[in-house]
Amino acid sequence: IPIPPRLYSFINDSLTTITFGNEIKSYSSTQQPLVLSGSSQSNAIIAGIVALFISKNNFRYDFDKVKTMLIKSSIETDFNGKKLPVLNGNLLLNNF
Repeated sequence: IPIPPRLYSFINDSLTTITFGNEIKSYSSTQQPLVLSGSSQSNAIIAGIVALFISKNNFRYDFDKVKTMLIKSSIETDFNGKKLPVLNGNLLLNNF
């Protein structure tokens, strides 16, 4: 989640793609609406996209196929001098 100084993702060489998890509408454990930000929110977005991709492919998938889909659906963007692969919605639609 490259939104310095507010939030900054754990960036390493294994990073495949990122998406923004900033101010995501959610619910508390008491069913009250709230807005959350963080890697938990962005990871949930990526997990949902991967689940849709796997479902569309009739549950025939492997790690490399999913990783390739994420990479091809991302655009390198500069964040504080570091190029990061940010998931792009228009490119993502090519997989569905």
